[in-house]
This record gives sequence, structure tokens and C-alpha cells, in this order.
Amino acid sequence: MDICKRYTRKVSVKNANGTSDLKCKCGSWIAHWEKYSEEEAVFCCVEGCLEEAEHGAHVVISKTGLNDPEKHFYIVPMCHKHNIQRGKEFVVNAETAFVWANKAKTCDR
Repeated sequence: MDICKRYTRKVSVKNANGTSDLKCKCGSWIAHWEKYSEEEAVFCCVEGCLEEAEHGAHVVISKTGLNDPEKHFYIVPMCHKHNIQRGKEFVVNAETAFVWANKAKTCDR
């Protein structure tokens, strides 16, 4: 399993439910995303949104033909408005880095 994935096209994702209390050793999920994507989080990844990426949002890939059969959580950069919409489906920009949220394979190693 790749720690960081990128798709050349737009991808539909759903915000994961029940993840707001999850913590990682990176200090925050946006820091986790920056560390493993090797990028700086500037803008929200939701298509058409130019708000600041304040959060590392837990998402699952949905309905794109790219479905992850195990429904792994990934971290993507999101603004506050989009991050708090639990269970909502969004289209994210092409070339967005999807960083695996599995701490055992990343920051807890």
C-alpha cells in the first residue's frame, strides 16, 4: 500500500465519520499530510474552494471506479467549512495527494 497516492483526475471522496478524536504523533493531521505528501498545505482540496487548508481531513474514496475495497482512511487538506461536514461527498481537485491515515504504517513506526 502506498503511503501517498495521487490521481490525475478529480476524485469523489466522503468525509469519514467518528475520526475527530483520532490523534497522531505528527502533532496534527495537517502536519501528517505535509510530512508524507512532502508538500505544504495551502488551499482546501475541494473543487472550487480557495479557502485556507486548516485541517487534515479523514476521507474515503467513493464512487469513482477507484474505490478502495477496504475503505482505508486517507488524509487530504481541507478548510474548516468542508472538514466539519461529516459524511458529505465532495469532488477534490486532480493531483491532490491522498496520504494514508494508518499510523502503524506511518508516524507510529
